[in-house]
Parts: sequence; C-alpha cells; structure tokens
Amino acid sequence: HVPSFGDGTNHRANQNVRGQLGPIFTEFEIPLVLTSHDQAYERSLSLTDITQNGFTIVSEGRRRCINESQGGVSYMKISPGGKLSNRNLDFSEFGSSVPPAWTAFRAREAHVFSIVEADTNSLEIQTFGILGRFASDAQERSTPFLLDTFRIAPGFSCQELETNPLYETISIQSGSTTSRTIQVFDNASNSAVDFSIEPPNASWLSVTNIQTGTFTISIDASELQPALYHTSITLVATNYQPEQFHIFLTV
Repeated sequence: HVPSFGDGTNHRANQNVRGQLGPIFTEFEIPLVLTSHDQAYERSLSLTDITQNGFTIVSEGRRRCINESQGGVSYMKISPGGKLSNRNLDFSEFGSSVPPAWTAFRAREAHVFSIVEADTNSLEIQTFGILGRFASDAQERSTPFLLDTFRIAPGFSCQELETNPLYETISIQSGSTTSRTIQVFDNASNSAVDFSIEPPNASWLSVTNIQTGTFTISIDASELQPALYHTSITLVATNYQPEQFHIFLTV
C-alpha cells in the first residue's frame, strides 16, 4: 500500500520500505510493483540496486518499452482511485517541480485506474484518467482517457519519443491567453526529432511552430467557464512509437 518511490507530499514515500523490499524484488526478478496511498499518479523507470537511499536506472531509461531481460523493477503508484486526500481535499501536490530522476511518468490532475494484461512472456499496463467533479461538464467528469501506457517483456526494445515537460498543466484566468513551447527528442540519444502532430480536438487549444525538436501550444480561455479541462496531442515520427502529450487546463 505505502509507496517506496513517490514525490507526492500528502503521504510521502517510505524509504525504509524501499530498503527492506527493494533487494528482495530484485533478487526474485519481480518486474512490477503496484502501490497507492498518496493521491497522485507516479511511475518509475526500471530500477535495480535498490537500497534505502539509492538505485540504478536500467533499460537505458526507457519509459514505455521495458526490456525485462536487463532486470529491474518498475514501481507504480496508482492513486487516487475514487477519493481525494482528506489532508488537503485535493490531489496530492508534488514536492518538486522537476520530476525526480527515477520518474517515467507522473500526473496529479485526475483520478486513475490501471489495467494490467499478462501472458507468459509480457506485461502490458494501461493507466486511465478521469477528471471527476472538477471537469467542465458531465461527460468529461466520467469519461476515461488513456493517460499512460508501457510494456515489460524479455528482449523488448523500441525507439521512444520524449517531451519536456512530460505533460503540461496550466492555470489561467477566464478570458486570458497563454502559450508554451514543448521540446521533443529521442529518449536514448536526447537528439531533436522530426515529427508531425495529429490535431487536438479541443477548441481552446492550437498548435503552431512545429519544427525539428519543438512545437508551441497556445491556450485561449476567452469562452471557457471556470473548471478543469483536458486534451491530448498525438506526436508521430518515423520508426517511433506514437507519444501522447497531455494538457490539463484549470480556468
């Protein structure tokens, strides 16, 4: 229940548990550990040499294609499910604005649930978000969207796009506008990548200045009522897995 890795501040990660169980998970080649407790979704890269105060990142830092043959443990904090924290009556705040080095993905703007599909050789994990009562309308409040996905399998490899930041969360006054520039690069080499974008379906979002390694998102809240909004952009590049870039907008 208590997470070994987490940056949430309502119920912080327990490093004693990390030190006690981490070596056992590594010794017995446990590829995936599921936890909860703190009200923010977080997933680690594949880690080994886990101690109370240390770890080693394996799988070349891959976020979505985890080669089980290299060993390592992926930790997931699948929370919140249906409730907000009784400490701040909200999702858990992250302790650092920059995700810790072990982070594969994180988000604190939605309730989450995960589906784990297993066969004799692999694990396929999909995590879905639901905005809940903060959303702008009834349909958005209850409609799940794919937030995070990855696969663990022996010998599994792929080329991955990565964005900086991993996703965008924006707070804006009704009637205002703002923009952000997003970086796109190869996960392994950190080199800029040529890519295209499937147009978003949100009227308040536009994407411009698409060029090698960057694009710009522009937000127009002139017709939005105070609420939480969400959309995602699909990034497509030759020889790469498609990447979803999520935008959470609070008006």
